[in-house]
Amino acid sequence: MNLDELQTRWDEYDRKLDSLVQLNRKLLSAGPLARARSALRRQRLWAILGTIMNALVIPLVGLFIGLNHGSPKYLVPAIAVDLYFIAALVVHARQVHLLSDLDYTGPVAAIQRRIVTLVRLRLRFAQWITMTVVLMWVPFSIVVAKAFLDVDLYAVAPGWLLVNAAAGLCVLAILARFARRVARGQVAPPSQGVLRGIAGENLSAAAAFLDGLSELEQEGSQPR
Repeated sequence: MNLDELQTRWDEYDRKLDSLVQLNRKLLSAGPLARARSALRRQRLWAILGTIMNALVIPLVGLFIGLNHGSPKYLVPAIAVDLYFIAALVVHARQVHLLSDLDYTGPVAAIQRRIVTLVRLRLRFAQWITMTVVLMWVPFSIVVAKAFLDVDLYAVAPGWLLVNAAAGLCVLAILARFARRVARGQVAPPSQGVLRGIAGENLSAAAAFLDGLSELEQEGSQPR
C-alpha cells in the first residue's frame, strides 16, 4: 500500500469517525432539548391558566362597576381592581405568546434569548405585583365585601381600612428599598435564590438544560 492509498483510507476513516461523532452529539442533545421543551410547556400551561383566570375576573369586576356606577366609594376601588387584573392578563398573555412560537429545531441560542426575555418579564411582573398588592388589598377588600357579603367596610370597619392603608404604604417603602438593592446587585445569595424562584422554576430548569446543550453545540462547532 503506497502513501496515497494510505492517505485516502485514512481520510475515509476520518469521515466515518466524524459522522459517528455528529450522530452521538445529536443523540446526546435530544435529551436536554426534550427536557427543556417539557419545562417550557409546563410554564406555558401556567401562563394559559393565568390568562384564563384573569379573563374571567375582569368582566365580573366590570359587572360590579356597572351595578355601582353611581357610588364613587365603590366605583373608584372597583376600577382600580379591574385595571389591576387587566394588567395581569396582558402579562400572562405575553408569556403565552413568547412560549407559543418557539422553534426547537433552530439554534439553541435563539431559545435562550427567548427565555431571558421571559425571565425579565416575570421578574418585572413579580416586582409590580409585590409593590402594588400591598396597596390593592384595601380596594380589593372593599369590592369583595360589598359584592359577596353586601357589607359596607367604610361604615363597618373604617379603622381597619386606615390601618391597612398605612401598613401598605410602610411595606411599599421597604419593598422599594429592597428593589433598589436588587438593581445595584446588593443582594445576598439566599435572596438571589428567591428571585430565581420568582422567575419560574420551569424557566430555570429549561435554561439549565439549554446551557448544557449550548456547550455541546459550541464544542461541535470548534474546528477538528
